[in-house]
Amino acid sequence: LWESVDDRAALQQLVAQTSKPRPTLAPLVQAHARWAEQKLLGHRGQPSEAKAIGRELGLITTFAVTGPFDNDGHRGHAAVYAPESEASAPAADSHYEGKNPSVPLRWRVLPETALSRDGSVPLDAWLRPDSQGTAYALCYIRSPQAQRVAVRVGSTGAVKVWVNRGAPVLDRELYHPLHPDQEVGGALLLAGWNRLLVKISNNEGRWAFVLRLTTPDGRPLTGLVTSAAPSSPDWPIPAAAAYTGAPPSNLLTLLRARVPKLAAGTRLVPGSAAARSRAEALLDLGLYLHYITPFDPETREDEQVVAEAVALWPSRRAYRLLALVTGEVNRERSSVEAGLALPGDGEPDERARLLYELGRIYDEGQRQRQAEQAYA
Repeated sequence: LWESVDDRAALQQLVAQTSKPRPTLAPLVQAHARWAEQKLLGHRGQPSEAKAIGRELGLITTFAVTGPFDNDGHRGHAAVYAPESEASAPAADSHYEGKNPSVPLRWRVLPETALSRDGSVPLDAWLRPDSQGTAYALCYIRSPQAQRVAVRVGSTGAVKVWVNRGAPVLDRELYHPLHPDQEVGGALLLAGWNRLLVKISNNEGRWAFVLRLTTPDGRPLTGLVTSAAPSSPDWPIPAAAAYTGAPPSNLLTLLRARVPKLAAGTRLVPGSAAARSRAEALLDLGLYLHYITPFDPETREDEQVVAEAVALWPSRRAYRLLALVTGEVNRERSSVEAGLALPGDGEPDERARLLYELGRIYDEGQRQRQAEQAYA
C-alpha cells in the first residue's frame, strides 16, 4: 500500500486505528495489524517506534548465522548438518564444511541494524552463494520461569526450529513469499537459558525469515532476555521438555474450522442460506491464504477456495476477490467480466470496483480505448 497511495499519513492513521486493542479483536489478528503498522513506521523513517512494536510482538532480533550448506535439489531440509547435532554451544572459533568445501563456515553475529525494516533476518545479504542454500540462525533465550510458548515463523523457504536439544518444534518444507506467522509450533522454555536454532533453506530469490515468541494464545511474553552468545563457553544444550496441552492458536486452523462441514455426498444448492454461510467463510479463508501464503503457491489453493465460494454464492464482491487472488491475467479479466455480467443493480460499490479493475487490466494491456470505456 505504501507505494500505491498518496496520503501516507492517512494510511498510517488507518492502520494504527485498526491495530488498537478492543474486546472483539483477537491477539493474532491484532498482531497482523501491528506488523503492518511497524512496516509503515519503517517507511516513514521512525525506526525507534517500529522497534517498539517489534518488541511488543515478540520478534527475536538477536541472532548469529552460519551457512550456506548445500540445498541443491531441495536436499538441505532433510540433511543433518553439524549445527543441528551439537550437544553444546559452538565455540567462537567453530567452523564447518559448507556448500563450498574450500570456504569454512563460521558463526557471524548479525547486528540488529542489519535486519530488514519488518524485523526479518535477511540471510541473502550475509551469505554467499545466496541461492540453493541452507543456513542456520542461533539465539540463546533466558526465561524467568518454565513456560509454554508459541514459536511463530514466516519464511521464504523450508524451515525447522528447535528449542533446546531434541525433535524440532516446527518442521515445514514449503517455498513461498515471506509473511508473518505462516507456521506455528509449541515449545516449552525452561527456567534459565535455552537454545533456539532455526534452519532455513532457499531456492532462488529472497532468503529470509522472521520469528516471534508469544503465549500459546498469541499474547506478548515478558521477561525474556536474548543473546547471540552462550552464557558460558561449551555451555551444554539442555534436553528439550515436552510441550503439553492444547496446541498454540493458529489463524489458519481457526479459519478452516469456521467453514461449515459437509457430510459425505452432500451438495449445497447455490444461492441457498447454507451455501451463503459456507461461501462467506470460504472467502475469509481464501483472503487469508492469499495474503499470508502458508501453502505452496503452485497449488493455487487461495484461488480454489475463492472459486468454490463464487460457485456457492455468486456475487460481485466474490468475483472481485476471485480476480484478486488469481495469478493469471486472462482468468482475472474473466472473473471481473463475470461479476459485471450478474443481473440486477445490487452491490453498486462492488460494480464500481469491478469497472475500475477492468479498466486497469485493459490499461496494463495497452488497450486504451477499452480502458477509457471501463473508467467512464
